[in-house]
Amino acid sequence: MPTCNSIDIAPDALTGAIIAMEGISDGATILNGPTGCKYFHGAISDSQYPRSFSVDPLDYGKVHYFGQPRVPTTYLDSNDYVFGSSEKVRVLTDELVGKYAIVSIVNSPGASLLAEDLERLIDKDRMFLIETTGFSGSMFDGFQNAVITLLERFSIKGLEEQDMTVNLVGISIYHKHWQGNIEEIRSILSKMGIRVNAVVCAGSSFEDLKGVGNAKCNIIVHEEYGLRIAEWLRSELSMPFINPPMGAPVGFGSIESFIKNVSSFFDVDPNKALDSVKDSRSHCYGVLSRYNSLSGLPRGATFSIHSDPSLALPLFHMLYDYLGMIPESISLTTDSKLSVSKGIDSYLTSKGLGDALRELSGSFPDILLSDGNTISKHRLDNQLVEGIEISLPSHGYSDVLPKATLGIKGTYIILEKILNGLYRVY
Repeated sequence: MPTCNSIDIAPDALTGAIIAMEGISDGATILNGPTGCKYFHGAISDSQYPRSFSVDPLDYGKVHYFGQPRVPTTYLDSNDYVFGSSEKVRVLTDELVGKYAIVSIVNSPGASLLAEDLERLIDKDRMFLIETTGFSGSMFDGFQNAVITLLERFSIKGLEEQDMTVNLVGISIYHKHWQGNIEEIRSILSKMGIRVNAVVCAGSSFEDLKGVGNAKCNIIVHEEYGLRIAEWLRSELSMPFINPPMGAPVGFGSIESFIKNVSSFFDVDPNKALDSVKDSRSHCYGVLSRYNSLSGLPRGATFSIHSDPSLALPLFHMLYDYLGMIPESISLTTDSKLSVSKGIDSYLTSKGLGDALRELSGSFPDILLSDGNTISKHRLDNQLVEGIEISLPSHGYSDVLPKATLGIKGTYIILEKILNGLYRVY
């Protein structure tokens, strides 16, 4: 199955592990590694999940912070690779322990090769060490490895589950508009009387993570980031999970499928939630009908998607089945054997569109849904393409109005961008 080009630079397991630990609302992350490993992770954590109002580098002049408020580093040099990093780690842990509920120490690949006994520095109630994140593994691997290792250490077994509660698994602070996405899913669930117990490593507290076993089940939001976590929770805490077959809930069809899967598991009435989708469909019908009568679009316009499989599948259904657009190419950020990846393959084949599963390069769509870097690169070949950001890295647009990529709000936003983008293209 087509994946990103070899010249693309994708986040690796180190990024996934740091993003997981930085997603704990009352936690701090120490990067045990050289200074160069810090800057991207400090910047992305601060931009996606701000905890400080100031971005003035002079406000973070301590040597471990290097002008950034997040992800202090031990700034390892050649001497440390010979004599060890223990003293630099100790200085940072002494500073942070007590200020945060949990302090995570994440080894860079080079630091992990030192095989130091850093566990002896650990206060096992308030500190946590990730000795290796997975080296050159994917971001998805690093994220899930870190979360599972954390839950192995701290999740409380034998808790009495609370009925009508769920954990959201497989969403991270690296996802675009992650906070708005969580609120959209909460809104859908609340219409069925279901409460969110914890969002695993995306805005929940350390105490919430220890209490994941309080929930009745786990819902996987993005399969790439959550399937192994959900399987571990099922194995170790006997918690069942729901893995929506249409991927993340974006686009009316996928949202309805999400509602039906959750309501079936809990045996609750889905009609209030489904009615909200029906009302949104009615609203969009009026907009689309008028738009089509004036332009003949969006039916017949072309699109490409380059994204994680859990977004590519529902977005394809939204653009092809709902809007009548024609796929130029579908390429994925991972070639894993996830159910959403298989779903894309089988659906395209059933529609005689198997050729659309190919690399983005060489395709010239009207609309491209992807991350900001991919959109910028593709515009070097196709200046007319209208790019719609659905994932990071971003072009740096400053959002004042709270937004989402998932749920009804996310569907509205993506539809609005498609319609207005097609006016520019045509």
